[in-house]
Amino acid sequence: MKKKILAILLSVVLVLGAVAIFAACEPEEEPPVDGVPTEDGKITLYWTVTHDKGLTDITSYFLCGTPNNWTEGDLTYEFKRVGETNTWYVFMDPTLAAGAEYKVLIGYNGNSPVDVANQGPFWANESYGKTWAAGGANSVVPEFESGATSVNCGEIVFEGCLGDPVPVKNFDVKVSFNKGQLGDDAVVFIMGHFSSWNSQIDGPALATRDAAASTTLDVWKVHVDSMFAKDEAEYLVVVFPHGLGETIADGDIWAYYNAKMGEAIKVCDAGQNAKIAVTSLYENDYLDIANTISAGSKAKGLDLSLAVMGKDDKDVDNGLILDINATEPKTSVTLQVKFAAPVAEGLHVYLAGQMEGWTGTEMTASADRKTFTLTIDILNKDLDTVLLAKDGVQYKVVISANEFSWTDETRIDIGCAGDADGGSEVLVQQGAKNFGQKFTSAEGTLVLFDGKEVTLPAA
Repeated sequence: MKKKILAILLSVVLVLGAVAIFAACEPEEEPPVDGVPTEDGKITLYWTVTHDKGLTDITSYFLCGTPNNWTEGDLTYEFKRVGETNTWYVFMDPTLAAGAEYKVLIGYNGNSPVDVANQGPFWANESYGKTWAAGGANSVVPEFESGATSVNCGEIVFEGCLGDPVPVKNFDVKVSFNKGQLGDDAVVFIMGHFSSWNSQIDGPALATRDAAASTTLDVWKVHVDSMFAKDEAEYLVVVFPHGLGETIADGDIWAYYNAKMGEAIKVCDAGQNAKIAVTSLYENDYLDIANTISAGSKAKGLDLSLAVMGKDDKDVDNGLILDINATEPKTSVTLQVKFAAPVAEGLHVYLAGQMEGWTGTEMTASADRKTFTLTIDILNKDLDTVLLAKDGVQYKVVISANEFSWTDETRIDIGCAGDADGGSEVLVQQGAKNFGQKFTSAEGTLVLFDGKEVTLPAA
């Protein structure tokens, strides 16, 4: 009996010893930095947030930028708080690269009364309160060591808060043209806050013809399931009188617009987005962009006369007068970039800036691959805003072995190390600030930068 008891006791001791040894051998969990938690297979970005008004129960901070292709309404990167501190964090994919650009926005969270489509990062105007952190330029992810599990992204400051949402649901936005101006192959987009500025050619901004809406007008419409009421909802209408033309791989509305320069028509308010109040609508009503364009300005400006029309007001004389057969005058401009050493074969040099719509257009290489040029057409009416702006034109030069994409984590940006003023030290890395360069004439070859001693990546 005693031997049996001793055997049992010995077994217990061995088991406890094994547990102790296993526990001692188990690797210790990496202590969090500044109390910020980490997660396997992720990298943690964290910030110190200063906010004069603070959040409400229905609002949260969200990251919006390169990691999610600047998508409004994306709930993926909602911030979490470290206890009751001012430290906030978000888990990111470990492939995130230093230099990735972003903004931190306030948006409505899952506690809010709005539907999921209207939750997440929210670009608001003053009718709701400012929703992005103070400071005009995009923020960038700082440099961090390979294998790091957390990155301190510094301090962000908010002023103001996001007001309560006022949803406006289930209505059409319409624009009317005089009959006979647009043929069967015409394509119309109604862009704006109605569609979260989605610029995909098959996205929510693509308008359809509403043949039954009027006997005297050519009416086009987009349907809005839900948006927030805005005192100044911005919009513009983009018209392709003769269709989109040849297919552009991965092209959005602006890629097609640039390809159709001089033929495509951007209907806006003197070069700026037009604005309209969207405050309340009855269910199934429609918002009619009721305006006229004078014979002198045609599609070059917009004489705003706005109204919210009821669903029974069909034959209102508010047609847009477009001269679709006229080609708007334009100027061909050649832009040049020069390097001190040849750019390696296999690498593409792209220009991305105001002068080409920030789409990233490939430049043509010289025989020695030191000089790159791009000739673009700019409408004469747009020269003062896209090339000859008194405060300078904004641009970057991008080098990559891939097709241009802002989500390309391998690309190299060539820009400024400081503010975009054209005079700062050149920085060659992703997330470099925009150059800001002033031109007084659109004649001849315009040199963007000449022979800068920069170290370029290998192919």
